[in-house]
Amino acid sequence: MGKIFGKNYARSGAEPIIHERFSKLKEFIECKLPSYVYAGFDVEIPIAPSDQSWKCDLMLIVPHMGVYIMVVKDDADKLSSQDYDLLNRYRDAVRDHLREKFLVTPFVNVMVCMPTYRNSDFINSNHDPLINSDTIIFDDDIADSKVFMSKLLKGKNYSENKYARTMMLDDINDFMAHNISFYWDTGIKELERPERPPLVFLSYNRLNQTFAEEIKCELELRGIFVWRAPEDVPISTDYKKTETEAIINCDYFVIMISTSSQLSEEVKYEFDKALEVNKSILPVWVDDCETNEYYKAKLGQFTYRKMTKIEPVIMDDIEQLIKR
Repeated sequence: MGKIFGKNYARSGAEPIIHERFSKLKEFIECKLPSYVYAGFDVEIPIAPSDQSWKCDLMLIVPHMGVYIMVVKDDADKLSSQDYDLLNRYRDAVRDHLREKFLVTPFVNVMVCMPTYRNSDFINSNHDPLINSDTIIFDDDIADSKVFMSKLLKGKNYSENKYARTMMLDDINDFMAHNISFYWDTGIKELERPERPPLVFLSYNRLNQTFAEEIKCELELRGIFVWRAPEDVPISTDYKKTETEAIINCDYFVIMISTSSQLSEEVKYEFDKALEVNKSILPVWVDDCETNEYYKAKLGQFTYRKMTKIEPVIMDDIEQLIKR
């Protein structure tokens, strides 16, 4: 179940004081969301170099997806682009705090949460036409964990497309998400590794990129985070070194076998590295191809799956295999 963090909770173990208007969100987060999701209400964000601060209605910290800062609104007619202007102004303040206290600079996503409005109510309301609904969490989204996580992904994709990266940004892993949420104010480093979601390295050829994205999204909706190049390689870093570290640190290595992937030197390097560091490997045949001599000799020891399109039954099987 999702974890709630706050000043009282971090320092004394007491239950954080949550405003009544956040009660529905709090219940959903605690009862429906995965345990690796951290949520803070009324999080105080220092505005450097002044002594001022801003209270963020809701902050979510999700490993491998990033930090989300949100305002919570009750009336669609009162929502305007100025709410996003406010969040955008404090985006840098959040980054500055994380850089100073935890030595990380993640991509900070900006969204609005409207737990009393459905998507259809918003469409029919007198709302600001400049606002994109992918950046709003509606009542429809606060019912099912997969739907909610899907909306977070949409919000992240929208933000990343709108605000082009101009700096090298860091991925937040489960360990850092735990530290940030429980020690937001102090920056204390926790030594024990918390419970975390599985991390998969997805190896594929660029000709299978569309299907790779579909598999990645499906796995992440099931609480399995996926590393894949090139999107998870930060700008201005050593590509090969970053890729190798991701293979070493992953829990499962999923290789998409196709005619093109068997001809790829990059896929071969990734596969060989996974074998070298003794990773759990799951081959998935994604087209009706013959296996060449190299992969026939190497893959014989592994149980494989065949899936040329997303099939829920096979994805259920893959999820159980990775999470066991």
